[in-house]
Amino acid sequence: MAEKPLIAPDELKNTILEASFKDRPHSIFVVYDNLMDELIFKLVEPEHLVTAYFITDDFALLVDPEDYEVVGFQLIEFTKRHLEKLYSTRKIWTKKRLEDRFSRYVEIKWKPENKPETPDKDNDISYLFFKPNKLDEALATC
Repeated sequence: MAEKPLIAPDELKNTILEASFKDRPHSIFVVYDNLMDELIFKLVEPEHLVTAYFITDDFALLVDPEDYEVVGFQLIEFTKRHLEKLYSTRKIWTKKRLEDRFSRYVEIKWKPENKPETPDKDNDISYLFFKPNKLDEALATC
């Protein structure tokens, strides 16, 4: 008998994630662990307790365990599995040498008026609740 997941997919909420990158400035917290090759992207303070809700073996949504709100995501084997497919992100990541910059959590102040134009070459790639061009917009502002 299969175990019931702690959080059922229909219980997930994406209000915070859906509201991000729109008209209101907000903070984004990003960290990259080069030993584990993981990129973590949070829309809440780094200290905010979250649980990983794995969609695939290399992609997890970060969920608030109290209200099941999606507040970020985690890309496992980021440079090995994700970065090679994400042309725009790879270009920004390499040009700005972000691997070193994100060795600790970095707060990115996202403001609609500073939104960079990022090519949408990765529009065929989609993560649950999240489009890669949003990652590009956040990384391009740092």
